[in-house]
Amino acid sequence: MALKDSFRNLSIKNKLMAILMLTSGVVLLVASLAFSVNELITFHSNTKQELSSLAEIVGKNVSAALLFGDRESAAETLETLSLKPNILAAFLFTDDGDLFTSYISEEVHKKRLALNGAVSDSWRTESCGMLCHAAMPDGSTKLRLSESDLARLGSSAGSFWDLDGDYEVIGPIVVDGRKIGTVVVLYDAKVMLIRLLWFVVIVIAIMLGASLVAYFVSRKLQKVISGPILQLAGVMKSVSAAKDYSLRVEKESTDEIGILLDGFNEMLGQIKERDEKLERYNEELEEKVLARTAELSRTNAKLSDMLIDLRKAKDAAEAANKAKSQFLANMSHEIRTPMNGVLGMTELLIHTKLTEKQRKFAESSYRSAESLLGVINDILDFSKIEAGKLELDTISFDLLKTVQDGVELFSEQARKKAISLQLKLEPNVPVQVEGDPGRLRQILVNLVGNAVKFTEQGGVSVCVSTNGNEGEYANVVLDVRDTGIGISPDSLRQIFECFSQGDGSTTRKFGGTGLGLTIARQLVEMMDGDLSVESEPGRGSVFRITVPLRTLSDITVSDITPSEEPDKANQGPAVPGESGQQALGRILLAEDNMVNQEVCAEIISYLGYRVDIVSNGQEAVEALFRNSYDLILMDFQMPVMDGIEATRRIRVLDQEKGVHSTIIALTARVMEGDREQCLEKGMDDYLSKPFTMEAMREMLDRWLPTGRGDTLNDGTSAVNPGSPEGHFLPQVPRSGSAVDAVTLESIASLSSDTSPNVLNRVAGLFLSQTPNLLQTLHDLVVKGDGIGIQKTAHSLKSSCAVVGALQLSELCRELEEKIDDWNLDDAAIHYRRIEMEYAAVEKVLRGILPGL
Repeated sequence: MALKDSFRNLSIKNKLMAILMLTSGVVLLVASLAFSVNELITFHSNTKQELSSLAEIVGKNVSAALLFGDRESAAETLETLSLKPNILAAFLFTDDGDLFTSYISEEVHKKRLALNGAVSDSWRTESCGMLCHAAMPDGSTKLRLSESDLARLGSSAGSFWDLDGDYEVIGPIVVDGRKIGTVVVLYDAKVMLIRLLWFVVIVIAIMLGASLVAYFVSRKLQKVISGPILQLAGVMKSVSAAKDYSLRVEKESTDEIGILLDGFNEMLGQIKERDEKLERYNEELEEKVLARTAELSRTNAKLSDMLIDLRKAKDAAEAANKAKSQFLANMSHEIRTPMNGVLGMTELLIHTKLTEKQRKFAESSYRSAESLLGVINDILDFSKIEAGKLELDTISFDLLKTVQDGVELFSEQARKKAISLQLKLEPNVPVQVEGDPGRLRQILVNLVGNAVKFTEQGGVSVCVSTNGNEGEYANVVLDVRDTGIGISPDSLRQIFECFSQGDGSTTRKFGGTGLGLTIARQLVEMMDGDLSVESEPGRGSVFRITVPLRTLSDITVSDITPSEEPDKANQGPAVPGESGQQALGRILLAEDNMVNQEVCAEIISYLGYRVDIVSNGQEAVEALFRNSYDLILMDFQMPVMDGIEATRRIRVLDQEKGVHSTIIALTARVMEGDREQCLEKGMDDYLSKPFTMEAMREMLDRWLPTGRGDTLNDGTSAVNPGSPEGHFLPQVPRSGSAVDAVTLESIASLSSDTSPNVLNRVAGLFLSQTPNLLQTLHDLVVKGDGIGIQKTAHSLKSSCAVVGALQLSELCRELEEKIDDWNLDDAAIHYRRIEMEYAAVEKVLRGILPGL
């Protein structure tokens, strides 16, 4: 690793030289090794061939002496081998294996003087040592070798790599086709070792010489590459130091380096051109400023007003620029919040004692508000899609429940129109999948709603099936079929275009924005799916959705409904208990603001859930050690330990327990990307503050499946019995008031026999807590503590919005977000506006609520 880092840190010049030298060295080494091995193999082969021929010649020359038993003649013949300096010895054996005569070289004679005694079977250890020792000094012999001994002697001859041993060559002596003896010649293999060492010396010499040549050559050649690069680096340094963009790098080639130099020169040219334009613009601007200054000097009396106007224009431009990025998030909240208030209050009104006429009016108002909210949602969704701001969720959900809930919304509408509404589930449809259930439900609701709207007789059917699998993904198909008015061929071609409907009379008769199918098509395409339609006028339509959804289990419709009809209409989940009330889950609320605690706890209890409250992240973690919860609502900013750190620690506990706690972030931030930040920090979803009862209901329905929950100690359900009639509702002006009437009425509607006077408790907490916060805020403004101001304003902003003090909440938001751009005087002025607005809010609350 150190060598690798050292090479990386070398200059380009040294890197090129090192690469060239290394490459040439490796090539030369491989070539030298190949040449040396080839020479050794050739030398070895030639030596063995030469010795074999020599043994054959000696055998022919001593054949006569062997036949006649002439040992002296045979010895003289063997003595001729002394002319070969590398032959250690030669032995002549009779056909019976007896040693007839031998030749021992002077070198071997010297070694034999140290040996005494006879050796009979020592040939098994070393051929030369055994044979040479066996030949007696007086010429007599006592060695005898059998045919098998000769064969083993031949097989034990030195291999190619036995460089310090002996080569044995055995040649039979044949006369007239009959073997009469055997010649054994021993050759000194050290010649091979000497030759190998010589080759090594030559290779080392060649490598050293080649390395020197490669060094000098690479030193010259590297300049071809490093030279232009060093020149480029020098020009870059000069440009950076002197800001002189007229400099250029001289191009010497058209290769990649030349292209790089061209790009650099072009960049310098563009920068220079930009600077020239900026300089001309600055000159023109200076001229205009001088002209305007001269004009202002003539109208000195208006200077102050103009400066104020310019500052306002600057602030407006900055606000407009920031509004572009916040528009989608803020618009959704600003429009939907009052609409949810209207829907919520109308829904509560419907559940009170009303005359038939009053109920009809209330239900008509509720449907109108729903329609208006649908139009607003369509426009906002379309705007988000067009701006590329709409993103899909990827969460686990129950496909059957999502489809059933979407279809069930129109059961009452279908009943009133006396048409059938059926849901058919094919057996192979997966139950637990991964995707965006909210958007899939939105698509289905849009199509089913259109089908019910445009069908006067007959019925609407929804069929859910699959069209094959692709790995982990199932191609889920939803067919929405109706017997309605149908669509003409001309209208079919534009049915999915924005603001488009079948014909002009459609809008007048049935209403709508003409955005529903456009949004549905775009949402399906974002899911990598397809939306198609088949229709004939007067014969109905079939809309088909095909989307790939990742399956999370092998459970299908056939596994959970084995004894039920698959086409049962609007089949929803069963409720526990004989009374029909659902025992829902247990929720942990981590929130430091007491006003928010009170309102949030009342909403959760009203919706039928049990709730435990803690004031910071540390208490939330400790609560999880003591109890288990179905869902955790976690505020972002809390003392002692914030929501992010608490979430991190809870995830560590989850890993140890092998579970996953559902954590929903509570935050007053509604900027684009806040939800993604929550998910990155380990949270599962987020809910912006202040939230409506409907928003809380949707969040809890999304994450807490039906039937998962607890009961009270006495065995009764944890469901709130609902808001009884006759509870106090405040009389607040609908306009011009410092407090929003709809918000107060929503809080008041949470009152019940088990939890009376919710509004009084919430307002009382607000009026008791806020003066301390205002005093803290004042002290921080005096000290100029920006971070402290932001935290306090954030906390105050949230509690103000909860009680409907929307203007006061907005003033706190401005202080939180703009304090970094203000000086101390600006902050003090803004604080006084907050103080005055709080006085107005306090007056309204104490005036409409007795006992505060």
